[in-house]
Amino acid sequence: MQTFLTLRMNKTDMFRKLYFLGCLLALALVFVQCQSDNKALHKKLADMAANLNVSTPTMLDANTRFDSASVTRDNIFRYHYTVLHTSDPDSTVTAMLPGMKDRMKGMFTTHPDLRIFTQNKVSIEYIYSDSLQHIIQTITITPQDYQ
Repeated sequence: MQTFLTLRMNKTDMFRKLYFLGCLLALALVFVQCQSDNKALHKKLADMAANLNVSTPTMLDANTRFDSASVTRDNIFRYHYTVLHTSDPDSTVTAMLPGMKDRMKGMFTTHPDLRIFTQNKVSIEYIYSDSLQHIIQTITITPQDYQ
């Protein structure tokens, strides 16, 4: 009788261990898949930034120069601008703020090239610096802003 109970307990323990190992394996596979997807997205975003950087720096208007684009490890896409030819660059940027998020939201809904951002819930940062490269303002557009 004792042998039967011992055998039954061993089978139960074995099934518990197998179940536990199976769960660990499933979690590991999910983690690896997420990391792989994250790396693929990072590569696409880095390629987009590199393509934009081919034509930089570029004057966008009399006071704003587009300097570069970059991507953080967390897949935040960054546009870097410099505000020039003004004694008060902070007020120049502040004057642009009203309506900027609304214009960005409109762009994300109408331009198919920006679909990579919306489909992958990528945040975008617009970083404005003065002529000495001191950051004046960072404007962040999150997925909640453009969806």
